[in-house]
Amino acid sequence: MERSDMEELLDFATRDWAADWRGNFGGESTMARKGADFVTLYLYVHRVRGYDPGVYRWGGSNWGLEQLHRANVERVAAYLSLEQALAGNACFAVSMIANLAKAAEQFGNRGYRYVHFEAGAIGQRLYLGAESLGWNATGIGAFYDDDVHRYLGFLEEEEPSVGASLHTAEHSALVIPGTPSNPASAQYRDQSTPLFVSESGEEQFSNLGTFDEDGQKSVPRTTPCTLPQQVIYHFAVGRAVHDPRLEA
Repeated sequence: MERSDMEELLDFATRDWAADWRGNFGGESTMARKGADFVTLYLYVHRVRGYDPGVYRWGGSNWGLEQLHRANVERVAAYLSLEQALAGNACFAVSMIANLAKAAEQFGNRGYRYVHFEAGAIGQRLYLGAESLGWNATGIGAFYDDDVHRYLGFLEEEEPSVGASLHTAEHSALVIPGTPSNPASAQYRDQSTPLFVSESGEEQFSNLGTFDEDGQKSVPRTTPCTLPQQVIYHFAVGRAVHDPRLEA
């Protein structure tokens, strides 16, 4: 995918949108420059010209792409998406991270619902935008919540580490990008780029910590249920690969 396509798609997906609880349903203007007030997009970039493979953050005060981690993250993206290979085979995959604490502070219990409304609006625009640019997209509603939190630095690492869990999954029935059980994906991979996942004993992505809206570094939490920011949806954008099983 071209860099311009991804940036246009992300901009379109996170523009302001009309909703009664956003205060603009009647056509009145709002101060919001973007529509993602509670949701920040964390991207696992695999195949985008002009961007190194790695993890990026779209959102925050700058409303642009911020590189957080440079590495081939196909394997970890597939693993975190409940071992679904399409998250690693895509041009890029997305973790939608919602600030539930902020939503609850503003709207009480209804904030949880509004966060999912917002994620749904972003996802629908990813669908429409991808198709309009000649690409394909799919929502991924299943993922390993706490492993996503650990990998992105919201939750402290523990044993087994995310890397160890990934290796265990790869030795089970998991179908991952570039493996013999999924040969169709191999043609889309740059074989010169080594696969890598942060884990104990290696560079730990979670040590980078997380950042608040002002770009200030925060400390990972130790208890999952107290996390103010949590993953609520995954998404993948790329090119659909023909499945020979459909001919059986």
